[in-house]
Amino acid sequence: MQAMPPVGFGDRVMRFLSIAAIAFAVAVPSLPHQNARFTMVTGDAIVRVASGQSQSVAAFARRSGAQNVQALDTLDVVSAHLDAAATRALAANVAVRAIEADGAIAASNLGPGGELPRGNGPEVNEGQAFRSLTSGTGASVTVAVVDSGVADNTDLAGKILTRVDFVNDGVTSYDPGGHGTYIAGLIAGTVTGINPNAKIVSLRVLNERGVGRVRSALAAFDWLLRHRLDYRIRVVNLSWGAKQLSSYNDDVLAAAAESLWFAGLTVVTAAGNDGPHAGTINTPGGDPFVITVGSVDQDGTTAQGDDRESVWSSRGPTRDGFSKPDLLAPGEDVVSLRVPGSFLDQWYSDHDSETGPNYTTMSGTSVSTAIVSGTASLLLAERPALTPTLVKTVLVATAMKVKGSTTPELVPTRALHFNNGRDTRKPANSGLHPSKLLLAMLAGMIGGSNVTWENITWESITWETITWENITWESLTWESLTWESLTWETRRE
Repeated sequence: MQAMPPVGFGDRVMRFLSIAAIAFAVAVPSLPHQNARFTMVTGDAIVRVASGQSQSVAAFARRSGAQNVQALDTLDVVSAHLDAAATRALAANVAVRAIEADGAIAASNLGPGGELPRGNGPEVNEGQAFRSLTSGTGASVTVAVVDSGVADNTDLAGKILTRVDFVNDGVTSYDPGGHGTYIAGLIAGTVTGINPNAKIVSLRVLNERGVGRVRSALAAFDWLLRHRLDYRIRVVNLSWGAKQLSSYNDDVLAAAAESLWFAGLTVVTAAGNDGPHAGTINTPGGDPFVITVGSVDQDGTTAQGDDRESVWSSRGPTRDGFSKPDLLAPGEDVVSLRVPGSFLDQWYSDHDSETGPNYTTMSGTSVSTAIVSGTASLLLAERPALTPTLVKTVLVATAMKVKGSTTPELVPTRALHFNNGRDTRKPANSGLHPSKLLLAMLAGMIGGSNVTWENITWESITWETITWENITWESLTWESLTWESLTWETRRE
């Protein structure tokens, strides 16, 4: 499998990741060094160390009996399997700053009763509906699909620019799960894609069962900051989420997603499938800047007048009281690419598609997210000067009210022909303030302690060299960052 370990972190960049890696699943408190009282950590663990000390601490851990020890130099982190004796020894090492249980995040059933019911009509091929909406002469736009990988497929021939694996679980398949390929096919597939001219960069952060770790997602975000210009990436598709347990100001995924947004990447993320209850938006979809997408049921027709918000689609408000999602898009029984033998192919074995044996149908806000990502790429192909904020402005301003919902539905014909993109009305995100975590990072980066949304000059920021080491992490309350799930959001019929 063509794979790159996440070695492009560089220049001690994103020390934030070392915190992020231990900020989720905090079932065990930090272990201050030496004589402090602590709760014993045994099993897989992440050890945060002083700057530049990962190799020496890793060697010490091995001598203390730790197993599967790995030094992550650029993160100042050591991962290891610890027994009680090794944990005590490390807790007494003056170079050790914290020891945390390495909490796994597993796929969880987000639909009602653990299942997403099928829609009321036939399968939907969204790609066909988009064929006549653009001239097809716009510049090629690259979409980063941060997911379970993207397999080779004739519908994606010549469109996959690179693949990077942040899971590194030894699989030989590019996409053993099948979910990432489905998403890529919905964005850029020849038959089912919203924008068949789009290019794809595959960043694998989920294993075949849709299970991932926050640290893998953050590593992918870091890679995007460094390589977005190399591959002309303009859109980032996040068809997964984690339960939002804190304000976006204290949310590591939100801060990282915002750094992508302000670096010029249109971030499109799934709302989640926890509806119909209020306050069920996933993170990073709870961040106010990014485009958060929910699902509509098309009721078996192509006309939008009878569309209704899918019962299981997550609703706002967010923890901070923001109205989310920003948009709704079709998310029931949508057809896209199938990966024979993949986990989802076996799980969805009864989801055959009328389009042919190489296609399947799925439902979920992850599907809706891909449709909006594809639309954003079409918009940017026609109007490459648009910023992420203007892309969001156009998509939301041209959306159509859905009966019974506070969230409007994407209307591609309006969005792609919106006064040639000149009339943007009131810009989206007006009056919002960035994540305090992001501002804290920027304060250290620009050399000031009073960085605010009002006094920041974005032109002074070099996103490729983001550094997080000046943040005083002790001042933050990490107990609220218990990341319970980082998974794709489609669930079986």
